[in-house]
Amino acid sequence: MTKYIDNQPIFVDLGFDTNPLKPILSVSLDVSETQCADKHTHPRAQLIYSSKGTMKVVTQKSIWYVSPNQAIWVPGMNEHQVFFLNDNHIRNVFVSPQCAKALPRQFFALNVSPFMRELILKVVGIGNSYAMNGVEGRLIGVLIDELGAMKPTKHFLPLSDDFHLQLVINKLLKNPGDTRSIEYFAEIACTSSRTLSRLFMKELGLSFGNWRRQLRLLTAVEMLDKGISVSQISSELGYNSPSAFIEMFRKEFGVPPGRYDSNVESYT
Repeated sequence: MTKYIDNQPIFVDLGFDTNPLKPILSVSLDVSETQCADKHTHPRAQLIYSSKGTMKVVTQKSIWYVSPNQAIWVPGMNEHQVFFLNDNHIRNVFVSPQCAKALPRQFFALNVSPFMRELILKVVGIGNSYAMNGVEGRLIGVLIDELGAMKPTKHFLPLSDDFHLQLVINKLLKNPGDTRSIEYFAEIACTSSRTLSRLFMKELGLSFGNWRRQLRLLTAVEMLDKGISVSQISSELGYNSPSAFIEMFRKEFGVPPGRYDSNVESYT
């Protein structure tokens, strides 16, 4: 089964190679402003990592905006689609089903430490012709150990297949700067504001206000990566002033948006 980016067969084929003698298969590919042709699954688990450029990863339950200081863990046979938002240097690894049994079985984003980054780049540089009983195999083993120690970050946007929530979520995804009250969105969802509030907490683990705040912050990261000014972002995302947006961004990411750089380490 072959997936395409820009009409070229790409690395997704590696996800269908279940050879247990190759616990790790890797790929290196540079792309620009493109996406996977459609949603897909494969038996191998996958660490989706771009050493340069921001990605958007969409699953049935979540959306992540992923900068080069982060990666996404995708368990085997879980549907996902990746959007490469600018110039991306893809450096991905696929883990065999046998090896992945001892690794996490849920999607999550993770911070990529400097050590993990260099290890990924080294393993990708090895290629897929290696012997497990040599130096290269030992490096593969270290990467597998590091994958077992992965810890999730909180910077993602949970989704839901609940009918009422989908009506609200789809409207806000189209306009993250919409500041209207929960009562307005409850009418759209054909329910009460109290019920809608409970649904957000039950299905998404966030209040309506916190979910919308998370959407704005992740949208802001994407806009910053495109070079859009802070003043324009704050206006389009419904903040009362640039200073209000800057303060909210600083609380979440530890730096003001003017100092945020998706291509350097550690803001989370």
